[in-house]
Amino acid sequence: MGFFLGLMMGTAAFIRAITWDPSHPLLAIAVGTAAVAIVFWANCLGSLLPIIAARLRIDPAIVSGPFMATMVDATGLYIYFRIAKLILGI
Repeated sequence: MGFFLGLMMGTAAFIRAITWDPSHPLLAIAVGTAAVAIVFWANCLGSLLPIIAARLRIDPAIVSGPFMATMVDATGLYIYFRIAKLILGI
């Protein structure tokens, strides 16, 4: 389900990026692909971190708050820059 949601958001991001600047289609591809990857990664983290926390006898509610948002934001930036580097060759 997370991948399907990522595809929908990636498609929207691609369309938005390509309409903003049609002269750079690779940039739109990078934005759309990164959106798919980030949403899928956030979905995986959102389902795995509470399970791991419960096994470590940590309250899963603690993990699902600021820690999870920070993890998704930080790794999301990394994912975006890596995909942009691969696609755009920068």
